[in-house]
Amino acid sequence: MRSFLCFMLFLFAFAQVQAQSKAWEEWQKRGEKQINLLPMYGGKPKPKNLLALDKKFLATVDKGGGTRAENSKYFSDRGWQYFQQGDFATAMFRFNQAWLLDSTNSKSYWGFGLICGMLENYDDALVHLQKAYTLDSSDVQLSCDIIFTYFSKYEESGQAQYLESAAFASQKALLQSPDNAFVLYAHALVQYMQKEYSSAWDYLYKSKAKGEVGLDQRFLKDLHAKMPDPRKEFVKN
Repeated sequence: MRSFLCFMLFLFAFAQVQAQSKAWEEWQKRGEKQINLLPMYGGKPKPKNLLALDKKFLATVDKGGGTRAENSKYFSDRGWQYFQQGDFATAMFRFNQAWLLDSTNSKSYWGFGLICGMLENYDDALVHLQKAYTLDSSDVQLSCDIIFTYFSKYEESGQAQYLESAAFASQKALLQSPDNAFVLYAHALVQYMQKEYSSAWDYLYKSKAKGEVGLDQRFLKDLHAKMPDPRKEFVKN
């Protein structure tokens, strides 16, 4: 899922703070008429006609063979493909189908969280991402998405608790994968936000040594402004 994380890094890392858009509000209005646009179908009881459609869908999938967990993985994988293409509506349909087949599939909650984050609903994004992490904490890139969502919430609210949560999640990710380029990059961002500029550079160097993560040039520019690159390894654009 590296390509998804690169996309999230580009989106979340140090965007200029602006008034929150109405993206999620508009999405919810669409969801009032089409509940499969909302995570877990909006979390409300379904009318009989939709329950009948669910029953038909499950029966069709079961007839095709495989366990529900296996088929859930198939649909969540399709969701990731549509998410990568920027088709959030179809991605949400597939993540909901994956959830309907297996409510313990962490990838469906991960997908819910990322789409909520893209629509600037960071509160729900964190709920879904944390649920995904509770179900399966093995993928450190999920941890990175949690970290960047905390950053986004911090930028939106200005509340220090979200920066503290990002820092805590970053430390956990470092313990889990100390040589992962994305984790090292995320920790560099944490260090910058905590005004530890020398440490931020150190973690950027380490990240660069471990692999390509699609560095955000705005971040590099801001870090250069606070403290010029001691090793001159990064060119200031």
